[in-house]
This record gives sequence, C-alpha cells and structure tokens, in this order.
Amino acid sequence: MTPEHRRGAATALLVAAGSSAAGAAVAGFSGALIGLTLSGGIRNAARAGQLWHSEDPKQRTEASRSGMMGLIEIGLAGYFVYRVVRTSDE
Repeated sequence: MTPEHRRGAATALLVAAGSSAAGAAVAGFSGALIGLTLSGGIRNAARAGQLWHSEDPKQRTEASRSGMMGLIEIGLAGYFVYRVVRTSDE
C-alpha cells in the first residue's frame, strides 16, 4: 500500500468517524447512521469525479460504479433523514 493510499484511507476513516459522531450528537443512533451513510456517498461521488477524467476504460468503469454507489448512498441518507423527521413529528 502506497503512502497516498494510506492517507486516503485515514482521511476516509476520520471523516466517517466525525460524521457519525456529529450525527449521533444530533439524532442519536439514527443520526450516526445518517452521517456515516452520507459521508460514504459523498466520498464515492468525489472518487467518481476524479476517476471519470481518466483515459483508461477500466478507471472510467470504476468511476461509473463509484458514482452509482454514491448516488444510492446519498439517496438512502436522504430517506433516513425523512424517516427521522417524520417519526419525531408524530
């Protein structure tokens, strides 16, 4: 594993921990789930944006997969937010 990969993994871990902690502080376990899902989706979408400009077809395929996973994760986080808000209103 190269130092760049280690740095990227460490950054992802710190962002996931921070977003989970922030979500937990706001809405408990549901908030932690929302924060973790949202940070993963944003990370995948950002990765897709970086890989999309490559000339290598394999990297562009990986970019489309990462982009789709990011879109699904962001949508799931939005649904979780909807459920938390709807439950808290009742």
